[in-house]
Amino acid sequence: MNLERYDEKLKKSNIWVMPFTSQFMFDCFLGKNFAKDILPDILNILRDENSQNYSDQLAGQLISGKQIQIKEEQYTPKINKLKDVIEDISLSYVKRWFELAYGSGTAHGGSFKGRVKLSEFWINEQLPNDYNPLHCHSTKSTSGLSGVIYLKE
Repeated sequence: MNLERYDEKLKKSNIWVMPFTSQFMFDCFLGKNFAKDILPDILNILRDENSQNYSDQLAGQLISGKQIQIKEEQYTPKINKLKDVIEDISLSYVKRWFELAYGSGTAHGGSFKGRVKLSEFWINEQLPNDYNPLHCHSTKSTSGLSGVIYLKE
């Protein structure tokens, strides 16, 4: 599949490609109902006294908000659905990257045969005057994908 056709397929799934010089980023709209449905579960995790706040280790600064790692025992059916959606979008990203890097006309064929698994899942609660700049993460995988989902305006 060529890159243009793959990008058209992504657009039909509400995923837009935002190119940079040598990289690209996805911009997705999951729908207001999706965000509204999952927000109570996210707020429960933020309020959970067993949730550890890591905001002092953040690239930016959260004065009023929190950064919480979602532990597997905190996964609800809705959190699991969000995880599945993130993994599906990430898989689309990796497939597009392979097409861009190797192309369908090469010996590799531009085809990714693996899977994408979320290794860490975080909530950043940003309140007025909090910020988190664009930054890199160290990850378990060499791909190092990370993303942001905004649940409130």
